[in-house]
Amino acid sequence: EEEKAPVIVQILSSYISYLGLIIVPAAALAAIRESSVPIVLHLDHADRLEDVYRAIEYGFNSVMLDVSQLSIKRNIELTKKMVNKAHPLGINTEAELGHIYRAEGLNPNKAIKGMTDYRTAARFVEQTRVDCLAPAVGSAHGTYTYEPNINFSLIEEISEKTKVYLALHGGSGIPDKMIRKAVKAGISKINVGT
Repeated sequence: EEEKAPVIVQILSSYISYLGLIIVPAAALAAIRESSVPIVLHLDHADRLEDVYRAIEYGFNSVMLDVSQLSIKRNIELTKKMVNKAHPLGINTEAELGHIYRAEGLNPNKAIKGMTDYRTAARFVEQTRVDCLAPAVGSAHGTYTYEPNINFSLIEEISEKTKVYLALHGGSGIPDKMIRKAVKAGISKINVGT
């Protein structure tokens, strides 16, 4: 509020296992109602549709289904179900495509494996109508022990081919110069969760 800057507050799906889906969203939504700036309450990395549906029921206005570990066919199928439930209610949707690794103990060269193919991303977005895509572009979730190897040209290709908002997951610890370069390449949202 001091900065008069809108913000997205994310709650990881895994936190809800510990904290419950009633108290945390209720407290966050009460604070949002009192705020003078626009705030989005986002459920991050739900791996079950049931959790997404419950989050919608409890007032989240942005939801992410992350079933990127499944086949592309199954990822598309489940993401479409999320979108079909959320969009009529005016709720924003996000999905992950490719494999975004955990940073802890990761060999930096491994993060290059499992990156999102821009053609697959275009097909995924066309078939699901998801609002925001979290592609694997070399970043990693968690705390880096090395400098991330982000593929900025891949971000540009995915942005150009999909025409949707792109989220850079694993934003904790990425140097500011790389963040600025990622935004110029097409990233709209940086996830910081560590």
